[in-house]
Amino acid sequence: MSVNTPAIVRLKRAIKIADQIQRLENELATMLGQSREDARAMIDLAAAAGAQNPKKTRKPYTFSPEARAKIAAAQKARWAKVRAQS
Repeated sequence: MSVNTPAIVRLKRAIKIADQIQRLENELATMLGQSREDARAMIDLAAAAGAQNPKKTRKPYTFSPEARAKIAAAQKARWAKVRAQS
């Protein structure tokens, strides 16, 4: 059996990623002047708040009947101008 089977390669990669995460959490804690656990709790709290507040969707804008009539009249005038030129 080979030393570098896919499972071992993935495990080594997972360990490397875990080390990077730990190093970055320590760096963040240092920047914030907090312990690593407090920084991790802050990250978890921010992630949970982001998950609870998905991107808000805008309410569809509705034109008044007068505005729709004005827009329709302007469009008809534009098409009449195009037809008159051809």
